[in-house]
Amino acid sequence: LKIKDSIRSLVYNHRGMAYFALSDYLRAIRDFSRSINYDAANVRCYNNRALTFRVLKRHDRSLEDYDRSIALNPCQIDAFWGRAQTLYEMKLYSQSLADCEKALSLQSDFAPAQSLIRRLNKLIF
Repeated sequence: LKIKDSIRSLVYNHRGMAYFALSDYLRAIRDFSRSINYDAANVRCYNNRALTFRVLKRHDRSLEDYDRSIALNPCQIDAFWGRAQTLYEMKLYSQSLADCEKALSLQSDFAPAQSLIRRLNKLIF
């Protein structure tokens, strides 16, 4: 079929999400990577792959994908929130706090970031 690359990117991203839901993380990463190959500006693919890397405890790769996603679109709460969680798992609390604050600057009532900030404040201060 002659399908636009942007559509192929969406298809691979959605199949990757299905694999993720089935806990087939390696196949999910493969499909998210294929999705990126077809549309390198699709921030959802980077965020989804970053989440998958975080689940696999491959934190450095997770951060790389969140960083790339944020570089492409610095106004998306999902990437800052995901990166905050990754940094928290890495015990990089002040960096995690900064990303939570950035997420809240984008959406002031974002309850998950508010909750993590309360936990971080107990750890840091």
